[in-house]
Amino acid sequence: MTPEELEDLVLTNGHPKEVQAAFWNMAEEDRKKLSTAAQKLHSQLSRGKANAGASERLKAATGNGVQSGWGTWNSAETRRASLAVFACGPLSAVKKERFHYDAAHGKAFAKIIEDRKPDWIDDWLAHELEQEWSHLDFDTIRKWIKIGVCQKPTVDGYYRKFADYLMGIGFYSWNGETVQPISRQLLADPDLMDDIEGLFRVETNAFNTNSWFQKGASDEWETWTDALLKLSAERHYSRDKLLDHAVTGLRADIKQNQLSGYAKFFKAMKPTKDELLARQGAIIDLLCHKVGLVQKFAVDTLAKIEASATFETGHALRELPAVFAAPAKGTAISALKLLEKIFKRSAEKGAPDAAALEAVIEALQHENGDVQAKAMALLSDHASALDEALWDRIEDAAGFIAATHQRAFAELLAKSGRASDAPEPAPTDTQNYEALSEDLLANEVLFEEDRIEPIATLDELIDAAFHAVEVVDSPDEIERIIDGISRLADQRPADFDQRVAPMLHRLSDRSLATAQNGLATASIGVGDSVRAFVQSWASGELKGPVKGHLKYYSKENTFVPIIGHLHAMAQRVVQGIAKQPLSTPTHRGGWIDPLVWVERLRDRADEPGALGSLDLHRSLIRLAPDNRATALQMIEDMLGNLGRVARFALGGEVRPAKDDAKHYAAWLCAARSCDPTRDWSEEFAVMRVEDTQPGGARPAHFTWRTSHTKESYEDMRWKNAHLSYEISAAESDAPSSTPAKSLLSFGRSLLGKAAEPDWKSIPTIAANGRVERSQFGWSELLSVWVAQWLFYVWPQDATGAYFRATSSLMTRIDEDTSSWSPSHGYFDALFVRGRPWGEGGHLVLCLGLIGKDADAKGLAIDAMIEGIENGAFQPTRFAQIMQKLSDAEWVKLNRLGASLTQVAQTSPLHANALSQAMQLWLPGFDFAQRGAFHVLESLSEAQASSGLPLSQALRDNLATLKGAGKAAKLAKTLLSTAN
Repeated sequence: MTPEELEDLVLTNGHPKEVQAAFWNMAEEDRKKLSTAAQKLHSQLSRGKANAGASERLKAATGNGVQSGWGTWNSAETRRASLAVFACGPLSAVKKERFHYDAAHGKAFAKIIEDRKPDWIDDWLAHELEQEWSHLDFDTIRKWIKIGVCQKPTVDGYYRKFADYLMGIGFYSWNGETVQPISRQLLADPDLMDDIEGLFRVETNAFNTNSWFQKGASDEWETWTDALLKLSAERHYSRDKLLDHAVTGLRADIKQNQLSGYAKFFKAMKPTKDELLARQGAIIDLLCHKVGLVQKFAVDTLAKIEASATFETGHALRELPAVFAAPAKGTAISALKLLEKIFKRSAEKGAPDAAALEAVIEALQHENGDVQAKAMALLSDHASALDEALWDRIEDAAGFIAATHQRAFAELLAKSGRASDAPEPAPTDTQNYEALSEDLLANEVLFEEDRIEPIATLDELIDAAFHAVEVVDSPDEIERIIDGISRLADQRPADFDQRVAPMLHRLSDRSLATAQNGLATASIGVGDSVRAFVQSWASGELKGPVKGHLKYYSKENTFVPIIGHLHAMAQRVVQGIAKQPLSTPTHRGGWIDPLVWVERLRDRADEPGALGSLDLHRSLIRLAPDNRATALQMIEDMLGNLGRVARFALGGEVRPAKDDAKHYAAWLCAARSCDPTRDWSEEFAVMRVEDTQPGGARPAHFTWRTSHTKESYEDMRWKNAHLSYEISAAESDAPSSTPAKSLLSFGRSLLGKAAEPDWKSIPTIAANGRVERSQFGWSELLSVWVAQWLFYVWPQDATGAYFRATSSLMTRIDEDTSSWSPSHGYFDALFVRGRPWGEGGHLVLCLGLIGKDADAKGLAIDAMIEGIENGAFQPTRFAQIMQKLSDAEWVKLNRLGASLTQVAQTSPLHANALSQAMQLWLPGFDFAQRGAFHVLESLSEAQASSGLPLSQALRDNLATLKGAGKAAKLAKTLLSTAN
């Protein structure tokens, strides 16, 4: 076969088995001769662009680059070319392929491999099975093993395929035949029994407890647990091995749902007391596991055998303190109950075990007050057994004791016999919390420690760009790189191309990227535009972002002006023209010091088209409130329209005139810089521009609502939380029909108005636009740094960014931390000092506090702590939002309570701020809601440290709580201490 015949074979609209047949029994030497041609052919087809010397037929098949690769990457021609690569290519070539064939191509592919028996098959299988997605089916792999094409793989991906295949996950039919019970499949192919061990050390679906796996299954369908219990009972597989496998699996550092499956499997085996004792050493070691459910499994299991004479008490006491370092309350209480049993047994022999007392003392440092109370009660019961060293350790724990338990702690210390020597508790600092003004321009935001140092040299720029290719540390780094490229665009020494060549290679081949938060993996929206900008600078040729598959992603309107600005700068950069951008931030958070800005602006005074540049528009809405008066004085002598716009933005008396309509975008951005929330429609009426868009002449107004829907599946019930918001142009506070306004409107209707301004050139309108959502729910905000950058666009008013963040946060409100769709990027904005959060920021804060995502929750707690310290937290805002959220009856109050308790314990100032907020919220709160006692625990902690009196409205609501439940008891305690 010649290269020309190979091209004809691939481009002819034939069946894939024709490709298979063409290579049948071909000698390896002949295959190698076609290898280069096959790889080139596939490369051109997959990227949708033919090489310069390609045939007309190939150019037509690739679309001459018009489709940018997206329309041809998975075409029939590309798939046939891929078959050819597998038929004659080396390992390096096939590793670049991703196996994603339909049934016909899949069968041809399998036959090609079986015929060729390539020497690289084991290495390729290991590589393919470790990919996140692989369509290579287990049946094919199993056949290859049996006929000697390959060795049995040992990589994790093999066991994932093994587990899924025998279960028939997601569908229960293969070629029209019902999937057989797992136990029957294993007995029919006994060699597969050796693979069972892998299910207990690799993350698979074998022990996943999701009930949807069983949907539509036949009556005889088995779970892996069912199958293994049956095989064990019938003595086809060792019971001891299964128990050992389960305990070993629980030691692994893998996902919680997998570990939960191992624990449930172990319990389903119903081990005898002797079987538990035989494994007690390994189970005790699980007490140190970092996952709470594993610790709980260990504590609960040990409680069943603690009374045995052969129980390894010493070993258990050495490991039990690790449980108290974890946050789970229930597990810690269970561990204390286990210690209580140990005390009783040791008492029969004499004095309590000293090691047991030491373990209880560790529980005093637990973050939960109930755990501390239980530990103090145990220590109080055995106070006579405590020696001087143990009392010293108890005293050292004073700083960890919750405010609500300080009295009980003092009573415990009194039993030491040296209470008079104990230091008096420090007087409570009842600082009264005061929040910042919500006036966006009233606060200082520029701090020396937040200053961004510009990139000074080409060497530094190249290093920074190389790093960002793999990992973007923050939006500040992106801003520095963009600024550095623009200022140093004229520096291209003789060795420049050689130095940036590796970076260009990595940017052009995303498969080489080693991280998910870098420019190399950016493929959509603003991230892809930054990648194209860096490529344009490094290559000296203008590069454009990928456009072919944006329809699959939500369009973030906020970034559209930035994308336009980057493209405009790239056109200048490739020409080697250096320039200092106006819009480069001088400080963290996207702020520009007005003093620096006016110096930059003077260099643009005579530049044609300056008023129409996106660079100017973006810079205007980044001006910090600091130093404006001085900056205004510095620019009083600047002539022309640029000077007028600048003075207007800095608070000068100048206003737009009729002829300024041609520069409407600049005047509007200047107005929003002068006062972000003011209605400017009256002052702008003279320009006769029809502007009805939110964030235009009138500020954006956000209204939001939340609710839930009840869902069920079989015996499961749950609530799906919903939050939606609407954006409109705020109505003016002025009377709606004054004579002057009516006359003005009449005059405008006679004179005519300009068309609606183009939002793509006005960042304030873009930032408040509705998002065009994709049906797939994908977004460019999946990159953490892009989500953070959302708040850098208009730092003066981040309301639009905050509300955009709420949509993403709500999709993961009841889900764990995820690297695929992370939530924590949205909380970075809450740490920008001096900028009030407003309603949007407080809503993001609250969603973080009540969400399940550990990363987001941790940042929300930190943000609230810091927000109280710098005044950004508004008790009234918090109360209003929490009332609205809790009324929707979907909030998990246990999560909220745990978060707020941490805040309350930080300092008396934090307790004061939280007490203010909760006393504004809770008078209208329904304490009948499930988990309401968690909220009261937080209030109790805040009251104990703040010293604030309870409002009468809250007292009245607390008095409605009756009975012996936790909430009623806490309410009674709060009311009694308030008297």
